[in-house]
Amino acid sequence: MKPFYSILLLVLLCATFSASLAQTSSLKFNGTDSYVQLDTVLPIGSTSNTVEMWIRVPFPGTEGLGTNQRVGILLGNFNSSPNAGWEVHSQGDLRFWWNNGQIDIRGTTTDLRDNAWHHVAIVRDKENNRILGYIDGNLEFEHASAGTDINFTTTHKLGADNRATGTPYFHGEMDEIRIWSVARTQEQIRENLLKQLAGDETGLIAYYRMTDGSGTTLTDNSTNAPAISGTLFGSTIWTTDHLIPLGAGTEANPYEIATLNNLYWLSDNSSLWSSGTHFRQVENIDASSTETWYGGKGFSPIGFFSSNPFEGIYDGNGHFIDHLTINRSDQQYIGLFGYLKNAHILNIGLTNSSLTGSNYVGGLAGRSDNSTIEKCFTDGEITGNDTLGGLLAYSLNTNTFNSYSTANITGSDRGGGLIGDLENSEIRNSYAAGNLNDEMTSSGGLVGASSGSAFANSFWDISASGQSTSAEGEGKTTDEMNDVYTFLDAGWDFVSETDNGDDFLWDMDVTSGGINDGYPILSWQVSEPNIREFKVNLNGDEGWRLLSAPGELSYSRLLEPIWTQGAEFGANTTSGTPNVYIWPDEPGKDPNEWAAVRDLRNQIPAGSGFLVYVYGDDNYDGINNNFPKTLSMFGLPENDSVIASLNSNSGAFSLIGNPYSGTIDFNALSISGLTDVAYVWDPNDTGGDGGTEENAPGGSWKTWNGEVGDLSGGRIAPFQGFLFKTKKGQQVVYHLMKMQFHLNRGYFSGNPKTMK
Repeated sequence: MKPFYSILLLVLLCATFSASLAQTSSLKFNGTDSYVQLDTVLPIGSTSNTVEMWIRVPFPGTEGLGTNQRVGILLGNFNSSPNAGWEVHSQGDLRFWWNNGQIDIRGTTTDLRDNAWHHVAIVRDKENNRILGYIDGNLEFEHASAGTDINFTTTHKLGADNRATGTPYFHGEMDEIRIWSVARTQEQIRENLLKQLAGDETGLIAYYRMTDGSGTTLTDNSTNAPAISGTLFGSTIWTTDHLIPLGAGTEANPYEIATLNNLYWLSDNSSLWSSGTHFRQVENIDASSTETWYGGKGFSPIGFFSSNPFEGIYDGNGHFIDHLTINRSDQQYIGLFGYLKNAHILNIGLTNSSLTGSNYVGGLAGRSDNSTIEKCFTDGEITGNDTLGGLLAYSLNTNTFNSYSTANITGSDRGGGLIGDLENSEIRNSYAAGNLNDEMTSSGGLVGASSGSAFANSFWDISASGQSTSAEGEGKTTDEMNDVYTFLDAGWDFVSETDNGDDFLWDMDVTSGGINDGYPILSWQVSEPNIREFKVNLNGDEGWRLLSAPGELSYSRLLEPIWTQGAEFGANTTSGTPNVYIWPDEPGKDPNEWAAVRDLRNQIPAGSGFLVYVYGDDNYDGINNNFPKTLSMFGLPENDSVIASLNSNSGAFSLIGNPYSGTIDFNALSISGLTDVAYVWDPNDTGGDGGTEENAPGGSWKTWNGEVGDLSGGRIAPFQGFLFKTKKGQQVVYHLMKMQFHLNRGYFSGNPKTMK
């Protein structure tokens, strides 16, 4: 024993759009009897005019649309005379009819029957005597005559015209309809097709933003009189709007998923799921309305097994999808993604999800083949029968890195907190903390079943999951899962530390545990780090130190680099005189004496102080390892306040400490109920009273009363312990924002043996 001294996202445009559309509905027409009757004659026959709108036309053979059938009238009043019609014809070609057929022009390039949303615009330009047609802002056709002016005498319809029989009713959906009495330029069309108009623009005759969402009235949102409203007839219904996002789907210009409408568009357009298509989420998405979609079935998963998987790249870009609902108990492969193949999914979180299917139900994906999942998380409820996973239900040749799930799982067989069935796959630096129901067989806290797979540094919460075993991974208690060192020791790359890497992938609420119930979070989930790594050098010579710590960590963890003894747990040796002490601050007790810490696994409360004798020899091999000794710890960011409790007896001493990485100003402390005198030990003062003990190192107490003293400037160094004498029981509150931080990083330390 060592000697002991006495105690002490499809639109192919280059323009940048500053405001997105905010519709919540569109109108769906069945091609049989659906239309909207406008109530006022359109005053655009003798002027230039522009008619523009968003439309979706289904594939031929679906939704009642025949292979060579006319798709239908967009806006028309044929066979009244004079008449005009805006239409999508039998080959999906955009058509314009004017003045009883004086002009009849069709596009020849684009087939609009692709079940995708497109913006169409037809312009009658009197000044330049021409007709122009645009699809998605690109010129589709041009005709070298604007035709003769006419004065309409009958009203128009949306989705049909005025003929008594043989009406080519429109098949599909319409949204954001704008009718102008001016010729809009291509630049104006491109600039505004994804913007919501104010409604008072010059020449705007009618504007249908589809804000009604229910009922039989179509409101004109233009503020230019007179209002031209419409009435829904037949089977015209309101449905969810899902406009095309910005972007082109390339790596340099990905589709930008900004709204639930955009996400619906992605799920509804399987042609976009092909290999190499890039998507980037640019906003958090509230998906709570999916609960009522498809008659209560909810969201339709992206990617179908096995015919049409999602093979693209979806970068959540550090965003969430909240309250996604899928209720398809008769369907397999359920999740945000139904089936992934050769895909890359990253930086996305699903919160408060409710996902129900038969088999292969996962919080992120039902099945994933040959894909990479990284920096993703899921939360919510997952329900099914067989093969269920908090993140992935089934993983084949898939790598899952730096991801987690806290989703609860209810099923009958093969469930895993993170992955239900793992085959020839790898999990690294990931965890699960959701509950799995007791009735489930072949279940595991992290993985339900596994073959030919590997894991590294991945964990599950034994208590929270109710699972004592797992096909892969390492089980931990909740306390261990709430301990940042569980993950640091496993090599996880956290914010502020660099020993495990400098990508700063993970973060953790080490103070209150209020964020994610104290489990690790991905660093992109918060704007500011919750923890910081602090490294403190203990300089000078062997001797006593008064220390503090920035957060909840054990004595053994903090003091790991130096020799400890005389404690039952956590010390290098349990024999010998203890060298770690606290000054008890129990209310009503006035010990004025040190108490040895007998269990070094105990946590050090933030703002408290303790005493340790620091030996030069770190491992009891007779070799002085010299100074400085470096202590490393994770703790409070410097924007939190700390409260330290005190002994309530008058005249008693309380040992507290500076829990921050910066030097604090004594005068900034709230010290009601104290003598207003701080005592800090400086071992470098060899002329002090510390040398009176035989073989004890020197040192002296430095004091400060707020105005005078020999503690330089009243500054208390980072993680320095210090003593106050109590007048009456109170608290010391470290109001960080009131403190003055200094560049002085000197580390006071001390021998309190003479303190009585």
